[in-house]
Amino acid sequence: MKKILFGITNLSIGGAERVLVDIANKLSDDYEIDIFTIYSKRRI
Repeated sequence: MKKILFGITNLSIGGAERVLVDIANKLSDDYEIDIFTIYSKRRI
């Protein structure tokens, strides 16, 4: 099975996050899906 890796800055509630989850769910029958997040509570 082919794999897809999605990256996003965080998975808080929002439009981009919802779209990512919807896409991942649609593709999950044909692909192995992984999602990684990069999130920091500190300001840089």
